[in-house]
Amino acid sequence: MASGTSDDTGHLHDLIDRGHAMSAHFHPYVLSESNEFWKDIGSRTMTTTLMDQLWASHLDAIEATIGFGVIRVDPAHNRDTEELAAHFLTLLNEYGLQIENAGESFSNTDWVQRPWNVFRRDLKTELMEDLDGPMVTVHSYPQVGQATPQGRHMVITTVPQLKRRFIDIYLQWLYAQATGQAPRIWTFGLMTHPGSNAQHQDDMLEMLRWLAQMTDLESPFGGPVAEFITDTALLERYRTWEAAHPGVSSFSFNLETYGAGEDAPYPYDLEGMVLATHDSEFVEFRDDWADDGVMVIELVQGLVDSMPMYPCTPRRGSDIAAVREGSKKRPMPYPGCTDCC
Repeated sequence: MASGTSDDTGHLHDLIDRGHAMSAHFHPYVLSESNEFWKDIGSRTMTTTLMDQLWASHLDAIEATIGFGVIRVDPAHNRDTEELAAHFLTLLNEYGLQIENAGESFSNTDWVQRPWNVFRRDLKTELMEDLDGPMVTVHSYPQVGQATPQGRHMVITTVPQLKRRFIDIYLQWLYAQATGQAPRIWTFGLMTHPGSNAQHQDDMLEMLRWLAQMTDLESPFGGPVAEFITDTALLERYRTWEAAHPGVSSFSFNLETYGAGEDAPYPYDLEGMVLATHDSEFVEFRDDWADDGVMVIELVQGLVDSMPMYPCTPRRGSDIAAVREGSKKRPMPYPGCTDCC
């Protein structure tokens, strides 16, 4: 953030003054003894002492620069032993962190996605809920623009893929409202790294412009489809939701049971949609049936097949189906959707 030749402190404070919030995502690099450069420690065996140094190099520097600590951290380092996992929880408490980025492990399931809802995670599990837990879990997808999975990430993050992932959440959100489910907070997050920003700047800008268009859409149930929000505001929004819905589950999935090969039901409703389209990419909204109040979304499956999806604007009395166009046509009914539209 600051060096002998440059200083971004003013820029960071300008962003804060404009309403942005600061969070931290860091990889295994620590400051050298004289704070002159960053040392790559990714090849070293992680220990609690090294973890302390890693967190201090990043979080202490942030606090010294902006004058206060962050409330959300996403550390990309190994913590796959009981000792490291326990020390991770200790550091969360020591730094007063309140939001974590979790849900990567849900991408390793058949559904290849992240949790769509804010929730409090039982920190001794991967994705089980703890209504009294200290941390609020918010997901985000990794580096925008990656055409192949990178590192531990199991998802492709090209712009068309990410747009389709937003559409997945959008349709499940509509279904939940149409079927009278308790309201929940649904989120969609993404990120870019400073070292990758030049390569993926166009991707990032296209994605942000498209999401801005989504904030202009109106839900058939009233209100906007989406809005941009900071971590700080989202945390307050979630706490307000909790107070209004005591004891109501937001999201919970037993990944340990799933990993053992036992039955672990999909935690959302439109499983057929997710399985049918998880390799698909968004093309455009179409107006084929606009006069009938029907939303048409065109997706591309791979590089060959076109897969328009015809989910209707929620109203009761008809089915939702996805139809694959090409040499073979077959309907893919979504379970339970006769009650939706």
